[in-house]
Amino acid sequence: MNSIQVSVGGLNGHVTAPRDDDVVASAAPIQNKSINRLLVVDDDCVLREFCADALTVAGYFIDTAEDGAAGWQALQGMPYNLVLTDNRMPKVSGIELVKRMRSQGMDLPVVLTSSAIPTAEIERDPSLQLAATLLKPFSIAELLDTVQKVLTAEIHRRNGQNELTDGFNQKRQWASDRSEPARINIQQMKVNQV
Repeated sequence: MNSIQVSVGGLNGHVTAPRDDDVVASAAPIQNKSINRLLVVDDDCVLREFCADALTVAGYFIDTAEDGAAGWQALQGMPYNLVLTDNRMPKVSGIELVKRMRSQGMDLPVVLTSSAIPTAEIERDPSLQLAATLLKPFSIAELLDTVQKVLTAEIHRRNGQNELTDGFNQKRQWASDRSEPARINIQQMKVNQV
């Protein structure tokens, strides 16, 4: 097990994550069994690095971008298994980034993070095809759990399988089949406070 000590906004926490090989085995990448490459897009440098550090310790390869415009540039040069993006950012918002991705045929899963999830906008535009939403603030455990579940759902979607169960979690919405969203009930986990 890998361990990480974190401090964000005056809160200290500690999380233990599976070893790199355990993460790869449990949430195998879509195209290459040895790499899970994720793009983290957030204009808040503290939160961006917090997510990147936690995901790196968990065994993922991470690239970061400071806003939606930089995220779009990163997507042009590198294939990713998943995008984790904030919504409210200068230049290009998370929703605008997802719209650009979908208009260009990029169907990789996206987790939208925000302190206020734009539910009405998401419902008005089903072409966004978000894999999940994650309400801020979220714990490292919630972040890692969400990423693993989304990658696993994506593998099942690409293999034509749907093993998701019925249920609802107010912090996250899941879709394993892009044309017909499914919801999954996820057990909440807490970060051990130091």
